[in-house]
Amino acid sequence: MDTRGTAAGWDIGAHLTAVFYGTFVLSAISLGGFIFMLNNTSLDDDWTCDIDESHDISKYSGAFPIIQSMTSYDDCLAKIDNVFPFFDDNNDGFLSRCEDYQFQYILGETKEFARKFSAPYTRDAFNLKICEKRWPYY
Repeated sequence: MDTRGTAAGWDIGAHLTAVFYGTFVLSAISLGGFIFMLNNTSLDDDWTCDIDESHDISKYSGAFPIIQSMTSYDDCLAKIDNVFPFFDDNNDGFLSRCEDYQFQYILGETKEFARKFSAPYTRDAFNLKICEKRWPYY
């Protein structure tokens, strides 16, 4: 017959073994994933786009009255399709990173900031981005 506490000792030992083994395995998987990412992902932001210095804020002036007339999230979703053409310079139905870069620069951001934080958008992603930015708690 075992003394009192023997079962608890074995139980605690088994659970601690499982915890530390699980932590070791998760750490190994995480380290492997990080090494894989470093080997297969480029961290440089190497893309080219030239700012068209002839553009100014008046190019986008038609979009601002539409945006200001929006009164709610649902109203925004109903009107936002009229705003997209002002930003889509080449009318391909897609807002390229270069077009976003141009817009941010015209709004007053530095070239470096606008280049770093520009992003491509589909029409649907653009619509949601604008409406969710204006009404984050709809």
